[in-house]
Amino acid sequence: MGLSLPIEEGAEESPEDSLDNQVRLIRKAEDAGFAAVWVRDIPLRVETFGDVGQVWDPWMYLSYLAARTSTIALGTAAVVVPFQHPLLMAKRAATLDRLSGGRFLFGIATGDRPEEFPAFGQDRGTRGDVMAEHLRVYREAMTTSYSPIRWSGGKMGGADIVPKPSAREVPLLATGSLQQTMQWRAEHTHGWLMYHKGLECLGRASSSSVLTIR
Repeated sequence: MGLSLPIEEGAEESPEDSLDNQVRLIRKAEDAGFAAVWVRDIPLRVETFGDVGQVWDPWMYLSYLAARTSTIALGTAAVVVPFQHPLLMAKRAATLDRLSGGRFLFGIATGDRPEEFPAFGQDRGTRGDVMAEHLRVYREAMTTSYSPIRWSGGKMGGADIVPKPSAREVPLLATGSLQQTMQWRAEHTHGWLMYHKGLECLGRASSSSVLTIR
C-alpha cells in the first residue's frame, strides 16, 4: 500500500507551509511499513480542472524526499512523457534512482489535460506516438554508452548520458493505457497502474488480457 501526495488539506494552497508536515507524515508512513509514496506530474494549473493536483516539480520533490527518508519507495504517478525531452528524462530518472539508493519507481503517462498540449507545442492526438518514441530514446540512453541515437526530435552521437541506473533499468510503470495496446504495455513496461474504476470494469480488463509483471 502506498500514499499519494499531497496527503493533507491545504498542501496545494500553502505548499511551503505544509512541506515539513508532509515529510513528517511520510516518515510516519515509512515507519508503519507503507511501501511507496507517489507524486503526480501536473505541469500547469488548469483553470477548468478544479484542483491543482500537485504543486512541486516531481523530480525535485522526490529528490527532496529521498534525502529525508530511507526505505520507502518513491514513485511518479505519473510523469507526462510527451512533455519531457527523452535524454533529460533519462538523466533525471537515473539520477533520482542513484540518489535514492534504488528506490525510484518511474510511472509514466501520456497526459490528459487538453489545455497543456498547445502550451508545450504538442498535438494531443499524437501523444501516444510521441510517448512511444520518447520512451525508446530514453531506454537506449539508459542502456547504451556512446551509441548513436536518432529520433524525430534530434540525434545524439559521440556523447553519453550519465549516470546510469543502479540496476539495468529503473522500474517502469504504465499509468492508464498510454494510448497503446495491453500487449505493448506488457512488452515495454514492468507493471501497470490502473486508474480507480469500478470492480466490474477492472474485472473485464483483467479477464480479457493478461499483463505479466516482470
